[in-house]
Amino acid sequence: MPLAMNSAKMKLTSIEATVAYPPDGAGCGIPIVEVQTDDGYAGWGEAQASRAPDATCDIVRELLGPVLKNRAFSGDREEIEALWNRMYGVMRNDGQTGGFTLEAIAAADMALWDLAG
Repeated sequence: MPLAMNSAKMKLTSIEATVAYPPDGAGCGIPIVEVQTDDGYAGWGEAQASRAPDATCDIVRELLGPVLKNRAFSGDREEIEALWNRMYGVMRNDGQTGGFTLEAIAAADMALWDLAG
């Protein structure tokens, strides 16, 4: 059952980012984001920043993770939109509103939507 249909709120407990490389080693890596809840659910997202995937992962881990971690989460549309605005707002306050920042936010946002079902 999608989380949005479940009335119980969960807590976002972990926001991880790693780079996935092709098995043959050819090509560029892709930043992958995993968001986990205290109930054992997980959502996955990816970014297209293949030129410097570690930069995107660092933004997720160091800057966006603290925004999301330990927050209650039910998976409804308004909540996910509010979290996107909060992530963007944190970065906007530092003057970072494009490039790797948007790639990191997009990957985290995709993971939240995946988690929501």
